[in-house]
Amino acid sequence: RARPVLPSPLESGAAADELRELVAAAKPLLKVAEVEEACSSLSGALRGLDEWLSRCALLFVKPQCGRPLLAVLRNDTASAGMWPPSDDENLLCCACCTPDTLGVPSEVSWVGCDECDGWFHSYCVRVPDAVAETLDSFRCPRCCTLAGAAYAFGSAALPPPILTTMRPSFRATEALLAAADGASASRTAEACAVRALLEATARWREGLRGEVCEAERAVEAEA
Repeated sequence: RARPVLPSPLESGAAADELRELVAAAKPLLKVAEVEEACSSLSGALRGLDEWLSRCALLFVKPQCGRPLLAVLRNDTASAGMWPPSDDENLLCCACCTPDTLGVPSEVSWVGCDECDGWFHSYCVRVPDAVAETLDSFRCPRCCTLAGAAYAFGSAALPPPILTTMRPSFRATEALLAAADGASASRTAEACAVRALLEATARWREGLRGEVCEAERAVEAEA
């Protein structure tokens, strides 16, 4: 008789940890031929998936960040450890920069937010070093945004952003997503989150092109 076809969790968008739990749960049943065959295939797929997830984490997760990869990709604000940044995170960078951010001076002052206890490079939050040393109080850009208040050291419309990821380039993210197919990762929750980020970015870029074209046509019409 024909062997039953076991459904593949890789086709369901399951997160990698759930797949590992499934493999572990199947071990007592390996004497069943169908289970052994499916488990062997899944174990091989998981090895490729782990490699892809490691590559994804290197691209998106800031060093020493305590949040899970999926929470970072989804910008899950409910995740424990997101805010304020941990002491380990602050050793390498502040919440407004990444370790590879260009332009941050080698010696820079730090300022601490009185509301969220997060620490920031004065350079990254646009606070002059001389001012940083004399501040009696400081409210960070994120807390100002949450409170609907103007940020004291920048435009109210565009305060320095809080960088919760490494901010990879569009091209690097495209390459990562393309590699997901070969790693059996294309339908995992992590890959779906990366795909959603790319799609949102592509829509924004297309809208920007439209705005630029309209502005150029308006200039030409006035000329």
